[in-house]
Amino acid sequence: MINKRFEKDKNEFEDFYKNIKKKNDIELLKKIYYRLKQIAPYYYKNGKINKKYNCLVEKVLECENFFNSDFLINENIDMNNNSNIINSIVNDTRNYLFSIHKYKDINSYSFEGMCAYSAYKVKEICDSKNIECYVINIEPGYLDDSNLFSGCNFHFFNIIKLGYNYYLIDCTYKQFFKVSKTYIERLGIINLSSPRVGAYMMMNERRKNIAKEILKNGYIQLDKENFKDYLDGFTISFRNGLYYEKTNDFSYETNYSANDYINFLNNKDNQLNYEDEKYLGYQKEPLKNIDINFIKK
Repeated sequence: MINKRFEKDKNEFEDFYKNIKKKNDIELLKKIYYRLKQIAPYYYKNGKINKKYNCLVEKVLECENFFNSDFLINENIDMNNNSNIINSIVNDTRNYLFSIHKYKDINSYSFEGMCAYSAYKVKEICDSKNIECYVINIEPGYLDDSNLFSGCNFHFFNIIKLGYNYYLIDCTYKQFFKVSKTYIERLGIINLSSPRVGAYMMMNERRKNIAKEILKNGYIQLDKENFKDYLDGFTISFRNGLYYEKTNDFSYETNYSANDYINFLNNKDNQLNYEDEKYLGYQKEPLKNIDINFIKK
């Protein structure tokens, strides 16, 4: 029975792939998200999802790849701006990252998968200049080895101190703003990660302005408010569709403070102490209501 079902679904998803490739229509991508939610219950039995279902998830990821060159925000990077020491650190780091892949235009480069290279390059540059610098790793749920996303979806950035001020440096933040993985319709799908950070940073002007500044300059001067806003984007991205179905909270905000996040990043506390693991990371069971509207209320 499941084999016959799978052959039918596989052919349907192959048609989606061909049409998306031909038309480059983002609405078709949204339709395949919905279709995957519709059929998931057929593959879910005794608390487990059939392995054949994951082949359909892979086809969805292939469909997303057609939109990898589009970004929610694409702030132009000025590689000639060395007006202060931080701009110099950022530009040296960006040049280093850019040289690895040799793209023709740095503004088309997503920096995906380069966060660790970036963070340790910033540290190397700062050490050579005797600048206080910290490499920070955001783990899903702020818990080491949580396995919420099977070892993925972590992110490295830096905090540096100059004089009496602290700055957050993130030269690879742009990877979270690829259109291909930021549509809110991505929520609620078994074994597909929730929309990326950029989706949630675009939801209010405060967070959007912080994102634009980081994307353009590679850094922001830190205070409690923008530190919270920056990390809220990651925190919300760790939640799956079941969280919203359970809580009916579509504000896409958190109650965590800057001090809470300091404790999270110092491994003194974590998100799983406040939110059920079932509602974080990869979703493991179907939605009860596949027509749930995840648009911000």
